[in-house]
Amino acid sequence: MKLFGHARNRPPGEIKAFRYKFQEQRMETRYLLRTAVQVLARGQTINGISEDISINGLRIEIDGEYHGDLNMRVLVSLPKLQELTSKFDVSDLHYRVVHISGDKNVLHLRSVAGEDGLPARRFFAELIKSNKSSLKTYPDEEEIPGIGHALRCINAKTPSTLAFVLSKVGGRYLPQVGVLGDAANPRLKTLFSHFAEQRKMNLEVFFRDRALNAPFIQQSIKQVKTEHSPVTRELFVAFRPAEKEPADAIDARYEYRFSSDESRQQFIENALTTGQFIAMTITVTVTGKPDLEMLQSEINYIGVYAIHRAKELEERLWSISACVHAVDITDQVLLRFGFDEHRIAENHKTPSQHAIEPGGIKALLKS
Repeated sequence: MKLFGHARNRPPGEIKAFRYKFQEQRMETRYLLRTAVQVLARGQTINGISEDISINGLRIEIDGEYHGDLNMRVLVSLPKLQELTSKFDVSDLHYRVVHISGDKNVLHLRSVAGEDGLPARRFFAELIKSNKSSLKTYPDEEEIPGIGHALRCINAKTPSTLAFVLSKVGGRYLPQVGVLGDAANPRLKTLFSHFAEQRKMNLEVFFRDRALNAPFIQQSIKQVKTEHSPVTRELFVAFRPAEKEPADAIDARYEYRFSSDESRQQFIENALTTGQFIAMTITVTVTGKPDLEMLQSEINYIGVYAIHRAKELEERLWSISACVHAVDITDQVLLRFGFDEHRIAENHKTPSQHAIEPGGIKALLKS
């Protein structure tokens, strides 16, 4: 901990926090307004505070956790605002839950379409119109112009983890582009360059279960689209680069496919004995629409010389529908299964490799 200590004779340097500047995806302007809210869901009244409002939507922070379903109808009452108006009845307004925060205490609501949601839309349209000069919106200006864009580019250029995106081809999701930065763990670099052509990555390790029932990547994307929450699992890899056959050189299994902790322990022991053990957390999520505003200058530049290439690039960007992140957790897993520091240190050494013939990736994909 000494490394992270601050000198006693001078104050620590100031650390400032800046937001990434992402593409604006809000359908309408949201105004900051904090007022008491009561939400009736499944016969239970939940108290909360509104964070922002718009004509069609509300974002509220509730007391405790929300245990209802996504897309469920709820009734919203605004007792404090009711005291200020006799023109509108702002009790039992009809809304639908469109998003739930990870900790389940922030709800995004949208007014129900049609006649049921009309009273809510009329009230907030009048409220915003009458108080537009005093209602504040989320600040869009940056303290340092361009800092959000700069941070985003720095983060994209120097990732310490592996990430790749997928698009749907036929009935399956296939990897398109991946990135593994210079700051990434050497184990990951060695693994994903094995059986790969120069300046490319071998991502077959994630699809090793493709012939089994419910392959992880394909099923996870479907699950994310249904449950609107990322799916995370652990992947265990026995890496034996001295082996000639792809299936022997890389033995990858998702941890939930083991029958017991004993079988996991045995797999790790065998991997350490015959080569190198690597463990990763694999997180699968779906992507939103591409941020073409950020890339427009590059697309325009390509279009000057080859407009068909620019259109092709834009179509490929729109086809991306999912993303996978892999984080090295090898040391953590070894500690969890009781391996000592010496075995963990030895596992950092890169095992000897077999010379890969050109076109080896083709043999791998056929295996």
